[in-house]
Amino acid sequence: MSEEEGYFQDSHESFGDMFKLNELYYNCTECPSHIDILSINEKESMIEFTCKNTNHRMKMPIKEYINKMKYFNNKNINDDTCKNHNKKYECYCIDCNKHLCKSCLKSGNHINHKKYILIEFEPNEKQVKEILNKINYYENQIENLEKQKLIKTKELNNKLKEAKDKLKMEKEKDEINIIIKENNENKNNL
Repeated sequence: MSEEEGYFQDSHESFGDMFKLNELYYNCTECPSHIDILSINEKESMIEFTCKNTNHRMKMPIKEYINKMKYFNNKNINDDTCKNHNKKYECYCIDCNKHLCKSCLKSGNHINHKKYILIEFEPNEKQVKEILNKINYYENQIENLEKQKLIKTKELNNKLKEAKDKLKMEKEKDEINIIIKENNENKNNL
């Protein structure tokens, strides 16, 4: 059994329940801030990230990360629309620690601030294709694991039934032997 199979078998919730992609927003495990993912180790199921707000660096199992980040999960933090101008964000101001739309930029309040242009960080088509391939791979893995789980459950139930039947037959044999022994003793006594 691979480590990935073991990882998902340990979980009490299904992979589908854990990852409702439309409802999952990635954030720090200690606060609702965005994170920078530094590495994901698939073999060990580990994630390493830094918090954009506090810059603390964390490394933990992916399962633990997902469970912990749920406490601070905030749908609005990953919204890509400016609340003040109702326009899509264009960049992220590092000095102010917030996203900016074109209207925010035109205000001149961030003119000398260090900024990241968001489009530079968007994945290209090749990266999106790789991600979708990974998603399909893991969905197939989940499906296979669920099938294996059903097969193993049936096998175990059959073995349990056989063991119960065997015990029942042995108990009945013992009871018959006791009755035969009592009958023989009664005949001897007569």
